[in-house]
Amino acid sequence: MSVFIFTLLALLVALGVWGVVAMGMAGKGKDKHPVLADRFARAAQALNGEGEVPERLEKLFR
Repeated sequence: MSVFIFTLLALLVALGVWGVVAMGMAGKGKDKHPVLADRFARAAQALNGEGEVPERLEKLFR
């Protein structure tokens, strides 16, 4: 059971990384989902150290 939970968690993390890269850094899908693409772009900039850390992300790691 714990292997299944770990695999599911790893898959969710991989999908999150893929979303940040595809929409945030490459800008794909910006026409269809502009709000989501903007959020991913800001998160990608914050993770690269180029932008300001979003308030929600800062609260998450406190």
